[in-house]
Amino acid sequence: MPTVVTVHLSTADPLFFDETWPLETPFRQLLAAAHPSPPPTGGQHDAFLPYTLSPLWRVHRRQRPNPGRATPTAYRWRICLLDDALAPPLLAGLQAMETLALQGASLTVEEVTVEAQSYPQLARQAQEQVGGRPESARRLSLEFITPVVLHRSGLPMPLPDPLLVFRHYLLCWDTFAPPELRVNVNLLDAVAFHVALTEHRLETRRVRLAGKPPRVGFLGNATYTVMAWEKLGPDFLATLHALARFGAFCGTGEMTAQGLGQTRYGGPEPPRRSR
Repeated sequence: MPTVVTVHLSTADPLFFDETWPLETPFRQLLAAAHPSPPPTGGQHDAFLPYTLSPLWRVHRRQRPNPGRATPTAYRWRICLLDDALAPPLLAGLQAMETLALQGASLTVEEVTVEAQSYPQLARQAQEQVGGRPESARRLSLEFITPVVLHRSGLPMPLPDPLLVFRHYLLCWDTFAPPELRVNVNLLDAVAFHVALTEHRLETRRVRLAGKPPRVGFLGNATYTVMAWEKLGPDFLATLHALARFGAFCGTGEMTAQGLGQTRYGGPEPPRRSR
């Protein structure tokens, strides 16, 4: 089931995140800390990694200044696991390791919180949302919190194209969800012809990768509208909302294990301006 592990960290020296940081290094160290032979983090799902990693987000806290003591800087690291086999070794590793090393800094593990939602829960929440008012569910919004990198026919696509976005969600869902909950890939035909990008507030971002040319991505808010939804029915709307909810776990686009593609589901409401 999709599981969100939020790691609260602190360090005496502030850090400044960029996309070239090897976020997978401390993640793999955590998996190996409690078990000499941790579960594989790839290979059995070649198309999609069974996890996504957020950047280290700085947490701003109001604290009284103490002239005799340096105030530590707090960070939050969001790890989403899509494979149940990864949760036990990760949590055991977080218990075994008191500090994490990243970019020459030592970060203290202050607290760990865990939130899990099963695939049946995601599907049921979407069905309840559509319920007896499918017309109100013909719109859905997404917020892209960190840069999203997409390609179409090998060319960069710095826009949240409905087909590219929901194709990513559907294929990732079908990779990790139970067989009885898998979504027929033919749903993408309906997405291509009936789901429109009707509103957005976006900005283009260049993404730097170590040793590679910059890539073009985007971040911001987007609203999608299902046109002629009556022809597709409420089941289509419920599936679309379930996949959009799943996007908050699997991320959007490429390099989701490097802090990119972090996504927030906003339901049928119009997108709000990013802070």
